[in-house]
Amino acid sequence: WKLENEFLAYLDEDCTFLNTLVDRVVSGYPTANAAEYEQKLGYTDTLMTCGEMFHFLAIEGDDSVKDLLPFEKIGLNVVVAKDITPYRLRKVRILNGAHTSNVPAAFLAGLDTVDQMMSGKVTGEFARSVIYDEIIPAVNLEKGMLTEFADAVVNRFMDPSMHHQLSSILMNCTSKVKARVVPSILDARKKGFMPKKLCFALAAYFALYKNADGKLPVKVQRADGKSGEFNDDAYAVEALSKAWSFYKKSESTAQLTVKSILSDVKLWDRDLSADVDLTSMIAKLTHAVITDGIIPTMQDLMENA
Repeated sequence: WKLENEFLAYLDEDCTFLNTLVDRVVSGYPTANAAEYEQKLGYTDTLMTCGEMFHFLAIEGDDSVKDLLPFEKIGLNVVVAKDITPYRLRKVRILNGAHTSNVPAAFLAGLDTVDQMMSGKVTGEFARSVIYDEIIPAVNLEKGMLTEFADAVVNRFMDPSMHHQLSSILMNCTSKVKARVVPSILDARKKGFMPKKLCFALAAYFALYKNADGKLPVKVQRADGKSGEFNDDAYAVEALSKAWSFYKKSESTAQLTVKSILSDVKLWDRDLSADVDLTSMIAKLTHAVITDGIIPTMQDLMENA
């Protein structure tokens, strides 16, 4: 960039760059309530953005940062810590992980927003169970820290004013599953238990691609008779679509479909099908999702898991 030496020296000697983690859901333009908000504001704003009241910021630094940035003294939910890795892990596994593990099923069931998912009798109970019964036990962090955060996450998900669209959460679904859901499954297996509800989450995610033609956007048929669509990585869409060609309405062929997906090292950076019991569980649930339906399969898991 041909920057001046004085400026480069300023960056090296006078500036401090800190790792940060921000946690606040911003759902975007409030389409359903735009007219109401504009009337209150007194002007038209086509760039209006809706965000939740909750906020959290973690800054990686020492006590000198607290002195320079005394956010805590004015009541802001800001933490300064020498290592913010636990906060990042907590957010990715619980908040992001709960989104990614529950949204595919809720979308297939015919729901549109996160608050609808949480208020649904089956989907809401299932989402809570995924968080408290499988994600939290799999994470190697202090349980009180995790439970407190999970309680806040559940309340945030129930906020009806956010209108957080499930279709927007489905964007780039495969990379999200890889980063947010698969690690919890692997950690659960290391701890010696089978996370059946997270296995169901993968089955529902796989089902999104059953009727896809390998092209973007991914088109989805929902239980309410409506169709939906979302975008994902082109390779992932092609790979998952092809895997469904093995399925012939039986659990044994569901095993072929699931093994094809889980064994794809390009998708997961590892062969997930090496865990035979995990593969069999996901195949069983994938077949159930197709033959019995999303909601009945969730109900069965809640009653018999």
